[in-house]
Amino acid sequence: MAEYQGKTVDLNKVTRIAKNESEYGEKTYKVYVQDGKKIKKITFGNIRTFYKYSKKQQEQLDAFRKRIGRSRKLIAGR
Repeated sequence: MAEYQGKTVDLNKVTRIAKNESEYGEKTYKVYVQDGKKIKKITFGNIRTFYKYSKKQQEQLDAFRKRIGRSRKLIAGR
């Protein structure tokens, strides 16, 4: 147990980022680690590859992207 920005957190324990956190939608997981005397929060995981689409959903998404004139690679790379 350690303190990070006034909150007590578990070190080296991977957890999912909750909807009410500021990083939600950008990354999938977080872990708190100790670097010397400092506690750091590491976020990782690509939210875009985390969710899988069904074949029908992917076809609909591709049609939408075609209508707006953007490729799948361009939108995913933002």
